[in-house]
Amino acid sequence: MNSSDFDRHLRLELCWLDNFPTAASHAGQRQCRHCRRKWSYSVLRRQWLLAEEFCKGSTRRAAAVRANTDEHTAGRQYKRFQERLAVHFLEMVRKPDGGFKIDPLHVAEACKTAMKISEKQKRFRLLVDVCLGELTIENRLETIYRTVFHDHVQTLIRNAHQARIKRRLELL
Repeated sequence: MNSSDFDRHLRLELCWLDNFPTAASHAGQRQCRHCRRKWSYSVLRRQWLLAEEFCKGSTRRAAAVRANTDEHTAGRQYKRFQERLAVHFLEMVRKPDGGFKIDPLHVAEACKTAMKISEKQKRFRLLVDVCLGELTIENRLETIYRTVFHDHVQTLIRNAHQARIKRRLELL
């Protein structure tokens, strides 16, 4: 699954297991008509909307208004994105295989400058701003998806598969 598939699943509220449309259930959940599994999309949808605004360079206040959430919640998500992306970009710069599609000299200079800054949050912000500035919005979203959302979605799917197998074994 990539960022466009993730976005499609959130927009159309598709089941993460079998890609079937879900129907409204109670307490804000959605239930797949095929596998009967219940999913909650509201938190993930809000986080994804904040990620889109982050990639566009919106302020946390503007992102909070668009996502219909509190400014502090948007700030926490922005901080989470910055930290995960900073770690990701540092790992990419250190890779010897040259898998980094951004000009490595430019990023290396930004890393050196960032390491001189004493405050951790400012360091992360500088590094992320430099690296994201070199990417298109689609590549920014893909990077955020891989660093922030991918593991969570895979865990959701894995837990649902395990629950399905457990139910089938109980029926035998």
